[in-house]
Amino acid sequence: MEPNLIGGLIGGGLIGLASLLLLAVNGRLAGMSGIMGGLVTSGAPGDHLWRIALVAGLIAGAGGYGLVRLTGGYFLFPSPGA
Repeated sequence: MEPNLIGGLIGGGLIGLASLLLLAVNGRLAGMSGIMGGLVTSGAPGDHLWRIALVAGLIAGAGGYGLVRLTGGYFLFPSPGA
């Protein structure tokens, strides 16, 4: 498998953009240990919702990537006439 430079740059840019958005909106850094720690310890009221959404998005993204890889992209781009 050849490395996909453009895909890596786009993915890294999206991660950076999401981190910047989290910092701008919540004033927090996007560190997974802190985010997961906030789920198991008692935090501020209403603080769990964005943490749960972030973890659910990570799991859904990994599952979606696995589905696309497993089907060879057919899930997103079915062949014409199918």
